[in-house]
Amino acid sequence: MKDNIKHLIYLVIMIAFILMPSSIYADFGNATLKNGMTHTDVIELQQKLSELGFFNENSFTNYFGSKTEEAVVRFQQSVDLAADGAAGKQTLAAIDIKVKQKKLIPESFTQLQAGDTGELVKQVQQYLQQLKLYTVEPTSTYDDATKEAVVKFQTTNSLEATGIVDKATLLKLTIGSSAQATSRSNSEHEAGSKIAAYAKKFLGVPYKWGSSSGKSFDCSGYVMYVFKNFGISLGHGADDQFSAGSKVAKADLQPGDAVFFTTYTKGASHVGIYVGDNKFIHASSSGGGVIITALDSSYYKSRYLGARRYK
Repeated sequence: MKDNIKHLIYLVIMIAFILMPSSIYADFGNATLKNGMTHTDVIELQQKLSELGFFNENSFTNYFGSKTEEAVVRFQQSVDLAADGAAGKQTLAAIDIKVKQKKLIPESFTQLQAGDTGELVKQVQQYLQQLKLYTVEPTSTYDDATKEAVVKFQTTNSLEATGIVDKATLLKLTIGSSAQATSRSNSEHEAGSKIAAYAKKFLGVPYKWGSSSGKSFDCSGYVMYVFKNFGISLGHGADDQFSAGSKVAKADLQPGDAVFFTTYTKGASHVGIYVGDNKFIHASSSGGGVIITALDSSYYKSRYLGARRYK
């Protein structure tokens, strides 16, 4: 138990000062809150303590009174912090982490270890997979590969390397994989925006069947030419390009995604590049060259087939 508490304290410090240095204290946590103070942050403090079960009043105020102090003391005692009743940065960071933990970790959670099965095991495997620590298909069974990946994760994150997923490990794993996914998404969006910007440089270049020369294009030749500039090799054919990359739902389109349509023949027979604002850029035979068209235009809306994202 003591070890778990220590892990949570380490987690508080690490997340507060490394993972989220600007967001935690942007509006809440700049000031140390004490008995007798009136401060706008006191309302949020009371709300969070109430959510965690330490503040039992029915209303919240901006005044830090004895009941708020008692709630802070009880919270500090619960996480093995100095119970002085003052809500300083360390206490406020611990409260934030506890609130996140409450949201991220099921109340029924029991630690996971070798031999366990279930949906939560699969979720842990997926988190580890996102962090490139678990390299096989998630199975929902806590096998040797899962234990090995958990040990690696714990070792690199200042946690006791037991191979057992306790609350501290699950919380850090959840936040870590989420941060990784966000970073990856931001990186992909930035790369896609560069692709879309480059694609627009060829607006007005004339259409020519079978061409990918840079001086003229057909639809797939144009897409092939643009992506080649970013080190992505695609075949010269809409159907070949449609079979590559990863599927993207229409609602999740980002600039730089390739969009496909069924036009003169069944399957992927026309392709362009999404540029945002529900529009795509493409080499159009009817348009005479590279143009930008709305996805919801009367012709293309009914012929939309799907989208692909190339890494």
